[in-house]
Amino acid sequence: LRYGENPHQPAALYEGFGSHPGFTVLQGKALSYTNLLDLDAAARIAAEFREPSAVVIKHTNPCGAATGDGPVDAYVRAREADAVAAFGGIVGLNRPIDAETARAIVSTFIEAVTAPSVTDDARAILGTKVNLRVVVPAADDTRDRGESVEGLELRSILGGVLVQARDVVREAHAEWP
Repeated sequence: LRYGENPHQPAALYEGFGSHPGFTVLQGKALSYTNLLDLDAAARIAAEFREPSAVVIKHTNPCGAATGDGPVDAYVRAREADAVAAFGGIVGLNRPIDAETARAIVSTFIEAVTAPSVTDDARAILGTKVNLRVVVPAADDTRDRGESVEGLELRSILGGVLVQARDVVREAHAEWP
């Protein structure tokens, strides 16, 4: 990776340990350790919703999450939840990025954005920000998914490794009263 959590920390990504297919970078600088953590968190949170949703993450903390009538509406609402913290943040959407959403994204300094896909018109708009990292889920469905750790999260701590089942929020899929 470009670097770890801090620029002086070397870091690497090892893939093939579970069902998460990873990301394909469409444009922008190389991803860092923190970029990947934030992109993963943004993609996971956005995916929890059935309606169009967007999430803004900054240093592994959500600073805005919203649903809307479409991706641009959801993004603007999420950004405006804390516009100061959104500056330099990571954005996750659960709908493809269209031209209107791309224009809203480039109106603010954003480090990276992930969505299921990006239209050609949107790619041209996002491309005006050469350092903006634009990533989509990797399309490689043929890789070995490492069934032995399917659905698990692993974290290292001093002296060991913590393992837990991935938290799947099912409550968000039901209508709220």
